[in-house]
Amino acid sequence: MNLSMDYEARKMINNIFHKKVSIKPVGNHDLERHMVYVVTDEENHAVVFKLYFKKNRWNREVAALRMLSKSEVKVPKLLDYGIQKEKEWMITEFIEGNTFSTVQEKVSMENQWEIFKEMGKELGKMHSLKIFDFFGNWDENGNPLDEGKSYREVFQNRYDTVVKTLFKKKLPHRELHKKWVRYIEKNIYILEDVKTAVLCHNDYDMRNVMIKKVHNGWCFRGIIDFEQSFPWDKDLDLVYLYYILSIKGEGHEKSFLKGYEEMSKLEDSFYKKIKFYLAYIGLYICSWAYDIAPDHYRNGLNILRELMEEGKNGELISR
Repeated sequence: MNLSMDYEARKMINNIFHKKVSIKPVGNHDLERHMVYVVTDEENHAVVFKLYFKKNRWNREVAALRMLSKSEVKVPKLLDYGIQKEKEWMITEFIEGNTFSTVQEKVSMENQWEIFKEMGKELGKMHSLKIFDFFGNWDENGNPLDEGKSYREVFQNRYDTVVKTLFKKKLPHRELHKKWVRYIEKNIYILEDVKTAVLCHNDYDMRNVMIKKVHNGWCFRGIIDFEQSFPWDKDLDLVYLYYILSIKGEGHEKSFLKGYEEMSKLEDSFYKKIKFYLAYIGLYICSWAYDIAPDHYRNGLNILRELMEEGKNGELISR
């Protein structure tokens, strides 16, 4: 943990709350994107406080939670937010429970199928809320920030930044990265048909889902961490979770899609774009994770390597 960032966050918490509270750090502080704490007062009322240290995280999360507050999607309530001494902060409801990723091994297989189906339903609800007239980043009031009207234009801008960052760092596995850069550039035409923008989470997996133990089972409690959220192509929002569930071969991806299709239509384009989007996701992870999150870097690398095997052995992911 960065001690100076921790000190700054605790000082701000005391300035904002103006009362005696206990402060417990949670989240991935080592990534130095933000600092997250559960703040509990003397009446044992707990909330979550988040202080942001990276640009374009606070505005996304505030805008998404403001919109979702009017929906039936299970998310924490946005309680307060602001900017103090040029630092952006937010307070949300505390959702009691555990992240699915930390307790998955304790959950029975049948119970997991139920939770993955619920995850699909909640994402389907989110994708069905509203159609936007723009793609990409937005401010805290929901106004567009990215240049370019078409999805391909906005995606291309983001992709170019990923590639620039990736090769500027002179990382190992450069030839593997180059292969998939060439693949994306050759196949980017498939994005021409993307015309519909919906609210996407853009980091939807078990790390960002809260579940709670109830009697002899576990139940879905809510979705957290909307700092990557903005209007985007819903197919990209589905791909990563579908992929990591598919490679386990336990049928979880079927439960996930079954729940999703109860709330939103799954387009044929999803299957056509799986390989393209996985290549992009793999390159994106590799572009930022090598120095600060080696495990994430290996995950990105594994995606690209498994896509290589797909070309040799047939379909990695089948319909």
